[in-house]
Amino acid sequence: MTNSSSDVSLASVAATFSARGRSSANDRIGYGGYFSHLDYATLTCDTDALGQNAGRKNWNSIGDHIPAYLLNVLLALDPLPPESQQFVSGFLEHCWQMLVELAELIVTHFPDPDDKVCYVRERFFRDWTPDVDWGWQKDRAIIGHNLKIAWNLCRIESALEFRALRPSGAACKEDYSDLRQRLLDRALKIGRSMEVHGLDRLSGGCFDAVERRPKNGVPVQLVWGATKDFWQQEQAILAYLSLYGRSRDRPEKRRYLNLARECMTFWNLFFLDHDNGGVFFRVDRDGSPDIHQPYGIKGGHAISGYHAFELNFLAHIYVRTFCRREPFCLYFRPAHTGRGRVLNVLPDFLPHRAVRISGVRVNGTEHPFNDPFCYQFHSTTSHAAPR
Repeated sequence: MTNSSSDVSLASVAATFSARGRSSANDRIGYGGYFSHLDYATLTCDTDALGQNAGRKNWNSIGDHIPAYLLNVLLALDPLPPESQQFVSGFLEHCWQMLVELAELIVTHFPDPDDKVCYVRERFFRDWTPDVDWGWQKDRAIIGHNLKIAWNLCRIESALEFRALRPSGAACKEDYSDLRQRLLDRALKIGRSMEVHGLDRLSGGCFDAVERRPKNGVPVQLVWGATKDFWQQEQAILAYLSLYGRSRDRPEKRRYLNLARECMTFWNLFFLDHDNGGVFFRVDRDGSPDIHQPYGIKGGHAISGYHAFELNFLAHIYVRTFCRREPFCLYFRPAHTGRGRVLNVLPDFLPHRAVRISGVRVNGTEHPFNDPFCYQFHSTTSHAAPR
């Protein structure tokens, strides 16, 4: 693929259960969204056994569906091949509706109605009343979550544009123009706010936990210290690259690119362990790694491949597409025992026609294609490995 301008998850994330009586992670019969915890014995959300997590919702239980699997499911399945069975079509439509629902919940409930508070609200009771007394978080913000929201709102905006404009979009009666504008406006607002209230403009990178209502007139009030965690730097990099790619002619567009470059520089300088491999979980403000337990453990669940793989892949795509406007290659190796011979190859939901297919090879041989903006590849080779 090449750019058209140059010619061309956490343990608290809820699983989706069907609503059968009270056994549901999805609050279908109440206020919408997903609960953060279920009691494994009764599959209920409000038992006393859950303690402070009973009947609670948070960013992870609502928003983490989006990057953890939902967008990837949509990229893989839409458009469906002609021979798809009806239940697959129904599942795909369910995924689209789920994405729209989650987007509405995020832009409706997470922004603080007080314009003086620039951070999103992250924890809620079942009826979406903010929970400002929960555990360690209280009324505090996680910078990485704010930036993750900005990044994923950009992706959802492009996904809904894709749904409205794709060739089979005649079946989609909505263009989602109002929701798309709200998503992009919120993402841009978060990006502007985090520049002042989340990034370390002196040393680089983004901070961790901060008070949502800082005292004494300071723009940023840190909770525990000026430490910086690897996964939050990922969110900063992807957020500002995404905002740069969608800013069009906005005056702040160049600033988003500079912020992305600053965050990437801090990551490359201080988070890569050049001696032992991998990445450090946490560094101090000046970039010195924290190797005390448990942060020195690289095999723990908190430093799994999820964030590192995601950053490696998507930062590459975004830099090539938005910044350098250079071609890039994607490689696929479908199982030859599978029945399907169709691949959807769009790497992420990007602005309309941001990338085009410039060539296809199957087992090293050039393969014809008709439409450079049709991101679905049909293979007739039994041992196909299109790229």
